Amino acid sequence: MRPTSVNVQIRDMSPPRELLNFDKMAETKTAVPTGTPNTIELSMNSDNLVSESKPIEKEQMRVEPINRPKRTTREPAYLKDFNIVTGDKTRFNIIPKMSVEVLLKNVFTGTGEGPHWDEATQTLFFIDNLGKKVVSWNYRTKEVQMIQLEKVLGFIIPRAKGGHVIGYGKTISVIDWNSKNVSVITEVDKTVDTRMNDGKCDARGRLWFGTMGADRLPEMPEKEQGSLYCLYTDGTVKKHMEKVTISNGLAWSSDNKRMYYIDSIPGKVYGMDYDVETGTFTNQKVIVDFKALGTLGLPDGMTIDTEDKIWVACYDGAKVVRFDPDTGKQLKCIDFPAKRITSCCFGGPNYDELFVTCGRSGATEQELKDLPLSGSLFRVTGLGLKGSKPNIFEG
Repeated sequence: MRPTSVNVQIRDMSPPRELLNFDKMAETKTAVPTGTPNTIELSMNSDNLVSESKPIEKEQMRVEPINRPKRTTREPAYLKDFNIVTGDKTRFNIIPKMSVEVLLKNVFTGTGEGPHWDEATQTLFFIDNLGKKVVSWNYRTKEVQMIQLEKVLGFIIPRAKGGHVIGYGKTISVIDWNSKNVSVITEVDKTVDTRMNDGKCDARGRLWFGTMGADRLPEMPEKEQGSLYCLYTDGTVKKHMEKVTISNGLAWSSDNKRMYYIDSIPGKVYGMDYDVETGTFTNQKVIVDFKALGTLGLPDGMTIDTEDKIWVACYDGAKVVRFDPDTGKQLKCIDFPAKRITSCCFGGPNYDELFVTCGRSGATEQELKDLPLSGSLFRVTGLGLKGSKPNIFEG
């Protein structure tokens, strides 16, 4: 079958930086804004696995600024895939352009969520929450494995003692990947009609997770029925927040002094001071208000890079946006050929690849016709940024 092409826009919303223009290098030093969208071609086969993008070798070039006559020739062909960004007066950094590819086409029948990179096995784990499946994709072999379960899922995270901890119905459970057996660790919200949603571990291996109200109508959960919990490594469970509608993305700063959290329906991204020794937070404040922004949909899953900037999946916004959590400013925006972007995480051998999940559940027939890649797993490369090794559950 002939490959199809889709245009994907990637916009850098960082403060403008001075770019080196090969056509005007001898006659001007005018700064060129980097906010102009770049359009790339995304090739997709009809097969589930698509990996056609050729990696761009990351290197640096030293350029000596000299006076020379006016140039009218175009930039060298071998540099066409690079952005040239000024460093100091005598050195220029060559940064590969970003690209988006479909890693697994239409892999989610419901809603993809909870991507987690496992460094030990070089495997990406994730879930199809409404499809009730846990899924793995091996980086080396490209093998995909799925386990069909019976209840709605919230997340999957490796466990130090073996197996993987999952949000399963109202329970925190452990699944053995080989035997497919599921055993319950604890259950929450016994008197309230809720289910598990997103979860993540802090630097001490505590499991933070949240619940959301039951879906009475498609994508319309009961408001303020959910909570934010922490499962400590000794088995203790503590509720840290209540009256949550859809408990979602979690992240911590590299020094573990800041914690970030999302409640999707109010459209709020919160920042708080975090005590990693006690596993508690204080001084909770809104750092990004999606409803005030108005054009990004709702905040869903979240990750953080080594520069302590947060990346938020925009449900109904078809985007992942990088924010400065100190100022709330948008720094980068990546558009996808799917509307319901749900979560993201850094992974790959160097943690410089961004894996992005999305949803298919609730999409209209027209939406699926217009956006046939809804329910796919995407990968973004060439970001020039990295994430860190994720924490696993130590309980």
